Amino acid sequence: MIYVAFGVGLPLLVLSALSLLSSRGEWTRPHIAAALRTYAYAFLPLGLGLHAAHNFHHLFGESGALLTGLRSWVATLTGWGLTAAASAGADTPINSNVLFFLQWLALTAGLYLAWRVSAHLARHHAGGHARAVRMALPIQVFALAYTVMNVLLLAAPMAHRH
Repeated sequence: MIYVAFGVGLPLLVLSALSLLSSRGEWTRPHIAAALRTYAYAFLPLGLGLHAAHNFHHLFGESGALLTGLRSWVATLTGWGLTAAASAGADTPINSNVLFFLQWLALTAGLYLAWRVSAHLARHHAGGHARAVRMALPIQVFALAYTVMNVLLLAAPMAHRH
């Protein structure tokens, strides 16, 4: 319930309010559902980038234990290399600095694409450049704040998030 309230409900409410605020006076009949539908597309690349950054840790950081367990299981089933599999330590397929770089690359790529999409949407609905900047600015600030919040979550130890 806490996750639904603070992880889904609150960001959706804030995004809805910011979407309506950014489009107020720019459309003939602005309402919260139309504004949210319009700017929700800006958060697709951001969400994908944040999710990829989180999953990079699972994929590249924890896959060494998977390889070790798989090797031990095959050795137990076949009897081949049982002593070698038992004495082998956990594989670390990727350096932690490389993992950190990949996570930041995914985060910045998602944020960059969110800014580009929101600017394109604002340009499409606004009449001029100044109106487009006024329309896109609240959405882009929210995207930046949401990314910073997720960076702080990614920096937390993994055991506390599950």
